[in-house]
Amino acid sequence: MPDNRRLFFLLVIALLILIQLPVQRIWGAENSLTELDINRLKKEISQVKTERQRLREDIARDNGEFSAYQERTAARKKNYMSETDSIRSVITAFGRKEDSLDAYITDIELKKKNFDLLKTRFREHIAKACEKLLGTIKKYPPAVSRPAVGALTFLLNDCTTKNIDNIEALQRFIQIVRNLDEATFSIQTGQEASPVPSIRGMATMLRIGSVFEAVVDEDGKNAAVWRGNEIGGADWRKLSSAEAVGAISKAIAIRESKSLPAFIFLPWGPELSKETGK
Repeated sequence: MPDNRRLFFLLVIALLILIQLPVQRIWGAENSLTELDINRLKKEISQVKTERQRLREDIARDNGEFSAYQERTAARKKNYMSETDSIRSVITAFGRKEDSLDAYITDIELKKKNFDLLKTRFREHIAKACEKLLGTIKKYPPAVSRPAVGALTFLLNDCTTKNIDNIEALQRFIQIVRNLDEATFSIQTGQEASPVPSIRGMATMLRIGSVFEAVVDEDGKNAAVWRGNEIGGADWRKLSSAEAVGAISKAIAIRESKSLPAFIFLPWGPELSKETGK
């Protein structure tokens, strides 16, 4: 019996030893796992601290950059405002100049209108002068009046249709007057188609100033004298007297240096009336 009790006691002790051994091993494993978690948490906490420090540094840097940006923006804004004020001043100055320029342009346009009106009036004066001179030179001999009438008619048409400026119109009018003055104090001879219906073919013309013009046929037998529109309505007066025809032929020869100079009584005025019996 005692041996059985001893054996049972030994078995209980062995069983207790066996039960305690696994429990010790599990507690040690749990202890090991807790240390790992603690170390891991420490590392994570360290990393969090590092990230927080880095974040603080980034925030500080961003705040510094933002402050610098605000300063630069404020400076730029100030410069822009200054430039804007300057531009406004320039715009105001240009506005005043524009108003002044508009007033100047208006004044120039008014002067231009007045000048155009003066030009129109001046052109009208030239046209009236042409009409008046036309009425005068139609009484001149054909050799004088014919070219002048054509030039004056052309000039009058240009003035009426405004196809000529005043300077050119005045120059042309002065040239026509000069040509008339030269013709008035000159003697002209030449060959031309007979302007007298009763004298056919070519004829020799003699013109003295603006008061006398006559033509003689090629045979020297017939002649005619310009009498003007105001005398009996006849432009030309035919001469039948050999003496009158000879006088005109001799005057033409003297003018063309084919005969010696001499005093000649031309059939004009009293001589013409005497020759025609009037």
